Amino acid sequence: MKYVYDVEVFPNLFTATFINVETNEKHVFGVFGDKDGRAKLREFLDRPITLIGFNNLSYDGPVLYAICEKLRKEKVDKALSELFNLSQKLIDDRNRDPDIRSLRYPRGIKYKQVDLMKILNFGGRVGLKQVAVNLKWHRIQDLPLPYDHKVAQEEIKTILDYNLNDVMITLALYKSILHDKIAVREEVGKVYGVDVTNSSDSNMANVLLEKFYFQALRDKGLTFDVDQLRQMRTKRQEIVVKDCIPDNVNFKTPQLITLKNDLTNMVLRDSTTGEFSIDDNDNNDESPSRFSFKKSIRIGNKTYDLGVGGIHSRDDAGKFVSDDDYTIRDCDVGSFYPNIILNNKLIPEHINPVFLDILRRITKDRLAAKKAGEKAKSEGLKITINSIFGKMGSDTFWLEDMHQFLSVTISGQLYLLMLIEAIETAGIEVISANTDGIISKIPRVKEDEYYTICKDWEKSTGFGLEFTDYKLYVRSDVNNYITLKPDGDSKQKGRYVQKIDLSKGYKHPVVQKCVYAYYLHGAPVEDTLGDCRDILDYCISPKIGGKYSLEYRTAKEKNVLQKTNRFFVAKRGGSLVKVDKYSGKETGIMVGKQVVILNTVSQDALFDEYDVDLEFYRKEAQSFIEEVEPSVVQMTLF
Repeated sequence: MKYVYDVEVFPNLFTATFINVETNEKHVFGVFGDKDGRAKLREFLDRPITLIGFNNLSYDGPVLYAICEKLRKEKVDKALSELFNLSQKLIDDRNRDPDIRSLRYPRGIKYKQVDLMKILNFGGRVGLKQVAVNLKWHRIQDLPLPYDHKVAQEEIKTILDYNLNDVMITLALYKSILHDKIAVREEVGKVYGVDVTNSSDSNMANVLLEKFYFQALRDKGLTFDVDQLRQMRTKRQEIVVKDCIPDNVNFKTPQLITLKNDLTNMVLRDSTTGEFSIDDNDNNDESPSRFSFKKSIRIGNKTYDLGVGGIHSRDDAGKFVSDDDYTIRDCDVGSFYPNIILNNKLIPEHINPVFLDILRRITKDRLAAKKAGEKAKSEGLKITINSIFGKMGSDTFWLEDMHQFLSVTISGQLYLLMLIEAIETAGIEVISANTDGIISKIPRVKEDEYYTICKDWEKSTGFGLEFTDYKLYVRSDVNNYITLKPDGDSKQKGRYVQKIDLSKGYKHPVVQKCVYAYYLHGAPVEDTLGDCRDILDYCISPKIGGKYSLEYRTAKEKNVLQKTNRFFVAKRGGSLVKVDKYSGKETGIMVGKQVVILNTVSQDALFDEYDVDLEFYRKEAQSFIEEVEPSVVQMTLF
């Protein structure tokens, strides 16, 4: 059985609430005054169940173990006092008390812990309350009493209600998103005999790569020291770019030949050692990364930027439609970076060549699992395969070798430029390029020529291309776009994404819905706004740093708000001000607009009662549309 849970600790109160994820059955335990639920809690936990929480490995789990085991024989007052002190130590991330570690990794317990925060790799960046906002939860509430408050009998109901709300948020998170991720980890653990229960995608890839590599070395009869291998890196002080360019990169036009020659003469140095790398872009204001470089080249009507992160075209906002004369087609290189590693035998200098065999095998296993419908296994292997390139550039993993990392990304950019060169030379316009794909506007009379170019490129490079036609391709820039396929399927990126990102701030999804409906269904913005009656789609919840407080001000009063809040723009309301707790400096939020705080939503409230400023949201959506189509002017109905 699986239970979602959460605990609360005050100087004189402990509560723990558990909800069965399948039946919604609730179990509540507490310690307060003459009420001592420790024995019943121990009985509840003394069985092979799974406990699912948010940050529970670091906090809730140790609290449970302490109250049930370490403090089980203490009198209630002393147990609660010691538990409160322990709670403060657990909250302090800087604490390195060995007793704390033993509580976080206890032995001899029957229950298993799953930490959703670790799986999502949120660290301390995203809290449960922000997740609740992004899940469109009806109630956003911070701790209703100060953490060191001595709870009175009549306040217990308030604490239990708050505790239950957090549990229900965690349950919603599990059911809406993470049950699939947990299934992947369970299947990977079962198939490969590893424990990745609480691993992020990156950590799961680490575990699997170690498993595969160490087993391959054993199969070869090679002796090795696991701890020593984990510390191995190939460190580079400088990298000669000529050595990163494969022999099968060849160009025909003068500007690309010159580009290749320029790259060949470059030597990149580690900027973290005090040596500065070559940088051809004087206007770039980004901080330099290790061995960074930047080059730009213009082909046809488009400029392409090259660098450590891959190739990106500079794309103006625009709308492109397939019609009787042109086809808008996307061609992506299948498993581009993994295949560059395999084709060019790019493994870190300190790694045994057997690693290439591992990559070939797991790539084959992943395709077989995908074909067989083994979704969890396929996803786990896909995550592992796609992580290898990035880990070559990470100084925290034993695959680090920046020479091989740059060999992958530099050769990948040059390979893609070879295809762009051939397509443009044939009189076909490339309208966008990004890392591993190219979108082209192909005259229908040149379709055969386009495919011949692509086949020749595949033959010369050893890669395979995957093609997708678009009925519609709309973009603000290379990282913000929406597409419509002939079958009605859509792909969105950046500001056009319909699905809410749990790790980011929440900003009026109704605007994205308006733009989506406008481009994909031809619906006027006013119609979408008129149809959308969910007040949470109009809400905004910005992230406010810990050094600030947020105040809601009206003509009559000023209220200091809780840490996490959401609001909407209304015809009548107050103003929001962010205040620096140390300097007192004030910064307005939504300056010039009136807002209403909406941390709790009543199911009985009608949308019209909120008096939303629909004109504000219309203008927001219209600004996105006019960025792409400046000539579009819509009449407002409001």
